[in-house]
Amino acid sequence: MPQAGEKVCLGIDPGRDKTGLALVDATGKVLLVETVPTQKAMERVVGLLSEHSADLIAMGDGTTSRQMADMVRQIVPELPLELVDEKNSTLEARSLYWEINPPTGLKKILPEGLRFPDVPLDGYAAAVQARRYFAKKTDDPAS
Repeated sequence: MPQAGEKVCLGIDPGRDKTGLALVDATGKVLLVETVPTQKAMERVVGLLSEHSADLIAMGDGTTSRQMADMVRQIVPELPLELVDEKNSTLEARSLYWEINPPTGLKKILPEGLRFPDVPLDGYAAAVQARRYFAKKTDDPAS
């Protein structure tokens, strides 16, 4: 877990059926990734925030984000919520998956574009949202 004073972001990648959740520290280190049914997402957000410390929430601005952002603001009004451009986040999530879970066996010799993870990528896409938030803050400290 992060050191004292280090910011942690809860990333959320909302979807119609599945929602990705991730905890990422300010260095970009992925601390946790999960994919949950969307109807259980708010319950799990509350659970994660009671189990782990987070300083803010970064959410992808795509599918169902407006409705989910409204729910998040009602459930955890004390945490800032930032919407993040989620364009191409699924492709980035696939790369992140392989970064965290290096391929083994025959998958090792396949080009990355031909490798497909055996798990849903929604949680990794949530990590991408959090990383993008931190990258934006690094690039533009005034924002």
